[in-house]
Amino acid sequence: MRQVLVTRQKSQSAELVRLLEKEGFQVFSLPLIETVPTGAPIPDKDYDVAVFTSPVSVETFAQHFGRVKFRYTVAVGTKTAKKLQEYGITPDGVPDEFSAEGLIRMFSEIEVKGMKVLSPGAEKRAGDLCGYLEERGAEVDKISTYKTSPVIYEKGYVDRYIKENGIDIITLTAPSAAESLLAQTENLNEVTLVSIGKTTWQYLKERGHESVYPQVQTIEGMTELTANLYKGV
Repeated sequence: MRQVLVTRQKSQSAELVRLLEKEGFQVFSLPLIETVPTGAPIPDKDYDVAVFTSPVSVETFAQHFGRVKFRYTVAVGTKTAKKLQEYGITPDGVPDEFSAEGLIRMFSEIEVKGMKVLSPGAEKRAGDLCGYLEERGAEVDKISTYKTSPVIYEKGYVDRYIKENGIDIITLTAPSAAESLLAQTENLNEVTLVSIGKTTWQYLKERGHESVYPQVQTIEGMTELTANLYKGV
């Protein structure tokens, strides 16, 4: 039996753990990041488009639904779309690639000059969608509704945890999780790193670490890829 490490925070890890266990993996959970709402004020304005990049961006903005108006809604990924639907909002657009690059491609087909765009989300974000939109003449309010912080363990703990539990695979669902992992480990040569998507893969590659990521950049795609690694697919 292969041992897989899930690094998501506990409140977001249950589904990935369940999917991996269903594939026959022994799953360990060691959160490497946590998300904290910032309580940032949201302008009382009307927008043309609101862009939500994660389920957390939806949850941390939810109290403002109804007060802040927007004509169209864009969701990055099926999980973000599903979270919006829980609040009665059906997204008008979902990019073909669940990343900043996918968003830029989608907006490249639209005239955005003069468009008022709301982008609530993480304090640190991959890519520069907001800069791209502003260069094309859009008015963008980029608001940090939450921040992602590393969960810091005592020195050497993460390496010992990986070794003592015989971890074969480490799953990483965000660049921030990868950053936390690299900061708290000395040697990852004996494990396979599985990224949820291209952004996390690129973060690792730029720092000298190889990983794989699924074509469908979701936890379901991640699970399928992880299973296929040991089926010779």
